[in-house]
Amino acid sequence: MKKLTSLFLAILLVLSVLVSCSPAAPADTGTEKETETGKTVDSGTETENKDPEQPVDDLPQNVVLYVKQGGGENAAGTEADPFPSVQSARDFIRTLDKSKHTSITVHVAQGVYECRDSLYFSEEDSGTETCPIKYVADGEVEFNGGMSFEGKDFASVADSEVLPDRTVLDRLSEGAKDRVRFIDLTAYGLSAADWGIIAPIGLYSTSLFYPDSGYGHVPICLYYNGIRMNLARYPNEGWLKNGTIVRVGETAAENNGGWTNGAQWTPDGYYPDAPIVKVAEDEAAAKIASWATLDDVWMYGLWRFDWAPSSTPVAAYNPETRELTHKFASWYGIEQNTKYYFFNVLEELDAPGEWYLDRSKGILYVYADDDFETAAIDLSLYRGWMLHCANASYLTFDGFTIANTVETAVRVRECSNITLQNLVVREGGKGGIQVTDAENCNVLNCDLSRIATFGIQVTGGDIESLTPSGCRVYNNLVHDWSEVDLADGIAIRGCGITVSHNELYNTPGQAITFSGPNNLIEYNELHHVCLRTIDGGAIYGGRNFYSYGTVIQYNYIHDIGSDGFPPQGIYMDDGLSGITVFGNLLTDIPDWDILIGGGRDMVVENNIMVYLAPVYDPGRHWESFHYDQRGYDGLFEGNDYSWFDDSTLWNTLYTNEAWTSAFPAVGLIEKYTLTDGVLGNLDGNKYCSVNPGCSVVQKNVATGWGGNTIIEIMDKVLEYSEVEDIIIVNLNSDMFQDWENGDFTLKKLAMKKYGLKDIHFKDMGRVE
Repeated sequence: MKKLTSLFLAILLVLSVLVSCSPAAPADTGTEKETETGKTVDSGTETENKDPEQPVDDLPQNVVLYVKQGGGENAAGTEADPFPSVQSARDFIRTLDKSKHTSITVHVAQGVYECRDSLYFSEEDSGTETCPIKYVADGEVEFNGGMSFEGKDFASVADSEVLPDRTVLDRLSEGAKDRVRFIDLTAYGLSAADWGIIAPIGLYSTSLFYPDSGYGHVPICLYYNGIRMNLARYPNEGWLKNGTIVRVGETAAENNGGWTNGAQWTPDGYYPDAPIVKVAEDEAAAKIASWATLDDVWMYGLWRFDWAPSSTPVAAYNPETRELTHKFASWYGIEQNTKYYFFNVLEELDAPGEWYLDRSKGILYVYADDDFETAAIDLSLYRGWMLHCANASYLTFDGFTIANTVETAVRVRECSNITLQNLVVREGGKGGIQVTDAENCNVLNCDLSRIATFGIQVTGGDIESLTPSGCRVYNNLVHDWSEVDLADGIAIRGCGITVSHNELYNTPGQAITFSGPNNLIEYNELHHVCLRTIDGGAIYGGRNFYSYGTVIQYNYIHDIGSDGFPPQGIYMDDGLSGITVFGNLLTDIPDWDILIGGGRDMVVENNIMVYLAPVYDPGRHWESFHYDQRGYDGLFEGNDYSWFDDSTLWNTLYTNEAWTSAFPAVGLIEKYTLTDGVLGNLDGNKYCSVNPGCSVVQKNVATGWGGNTIIEIMDKVLEYSEVEDIIIVNLNSDMFQDWENGDFTLKKLAMKKYGLKDIHFKDMGRVE
């Protein structure tokens, strides 16, 4: 089962130099330097060198300032004499006495602002409750962290006069020789420090256990007319399947952080054995043997579970035995017939949308299509957070586009009352928007797309005291994320965070994940998600006992999964407890519409699970509702579930007054006994923590040939909880106003007949 929740905080740990953004700023060399503000920047901290000259503050109560490219160095910030950069406006605002003003608004003129440093706001850049500060885009304003080329800037590899390395032609396939174009990045002032190395990807990468693995490094990306290109791969689409497993190698997942033989990782050096696998396909075996070198050839695979991907360099290949050796171990091991592919292989540069970079020489190769000459080619370069707020408050950023970043585009940490609205975040090398340890921060009406990993992450509030964060993720459009590695569209962790009226689509990963108490997930539309997910869901939470009070209601989930990847609609995994799932609409979900994985104190009510087949097929069965007893059956006895026995859970949360007052059911829970690794205190005890007790399941509907649905509710759920039968309806026309044309508004007659409440279908999704 998944550990995405437990890894969420690990994803948040990133380091970068933090300074501010201005048009055509010089490249950040990573060394100590002097900025325009007279500050020294080193390792992301700022230290005052000297106080700037303080002007007389005789501005009106409502201050209005202007920024425009080409503005004068000593500008006044007026519309006639604008500041040259956002940085200049920010520094000027630092000199103002905010107690004299009721608002400060900075208008940024349209244009593309090339950024090689962060647009950085710290505590001294804050507004106040009585004088908030707002930065507004006038027209289309783009902060761009990349370098742009046109197709005509590239030359053909078939041109022997200019090709730096003639051996490239020998390595390309015959069909590719007339199609591949190249450009020398060093001629544009770039070096290895700019393009970096191939970096390991995958939430379950074991690369941190190996020296010089690139762990923590984020690779650059290349975009063709705004579409992410793939490092030359084999096969071009789909997967290869692992053959016979010669050696599983060592695993760490079930050994409390130690490897199979009990050894622990140390910086000096225990490097676990990696898998050896026989290549199954004849074509693949021949191709690998034909490649000129395996140096920096990588594999990406779902080595054992689809939710635990990782990458590894190829260590060796024996063409006689067809044995393929990985460099990195696999966290959960490896199994035959699981999926993988190769990438960063020059010989496989043979299809539109692919690229390859000779990192030793700085020569970029691209496979050209028929429209290549007029195409826009963008190379992401900036490795910091483009927009970064730290310990700041009462700031709003409205209407900006942030593009071509290597790292996460927007980072807000330890801030309050920050609003990000109407932003367009695209072509992100890592994540989109990350808000951590926040209070009353908002992500509103933003459009995020073409993101390598996650879309939006928010943490805030205090779980122990149940202090809410007050953060909102509202009315955003998040699509085409997880283009490089599996991650979530919106992920929240903490207390009192609201995720509402968002639309998420077109991704291999999950849409919304959560962890923590008193969160609200409502009125979201989720479709064409989980396209490469099996053991997951469009809405997912799991592996914790501290999410009581979270409500999942009025969400519309439809058209998810793909061939070979059947996910769940709403998935409450591995003992997740205390959640209310109410009034959700789920249509044509490939696996279970709703899956409750053994949790307790659940309320599952008034959900509508729909099968959309217009014609009755007696041989077609569909799965609607599943509630199991995995805790009772011994799920938590293994080392991999040691989190369940966390002392903080029992000694802090379940015994403190805030929790027992807010959730009386918590005060009734009895801890299980554990004797020689075997759970006890289970039978006949609905209050035992591992039992699926004290839940309420009622007035849920399976409609659309409901008689053919499969419903699984385990015996101990029936014994220890209050469970009504799922309401079975055969004809969707009996339930909905006009389901064939997409109107799932409940008929009043149906609501009255079955005792249902309105699911507010017309309110689901984004608000125009």
